[in-house]
Amino acid sequence: MMERCDQIERAAHYVEAENARMIAEARASLKTSGTADCIDCGRPIEPKRRVAMPAARRCIECQSHIEAEKYHR
Repeated sequence: MMERCDQIERAAHYVEAENARMIAEARASLKTSGTADCIDCGRPIEPKRRVAMPAARRCIECQSHIEAEKYHR
């Protein structure tokens, strides 16, 4: 049981660190260019999306396509 708790704790720390890394990358991108571009299509990510999801790496259209493929196969 304790081993399972340790695995869950390690996973939670990994997710937290990954989220922090993604947010740091997003902030750096905004500082250098003032905008953040979608990693798929290259268009700027809308400011509303950046406020709602600071670590967003895709515009809403590209993210919608990714999720549609992932969840609706």
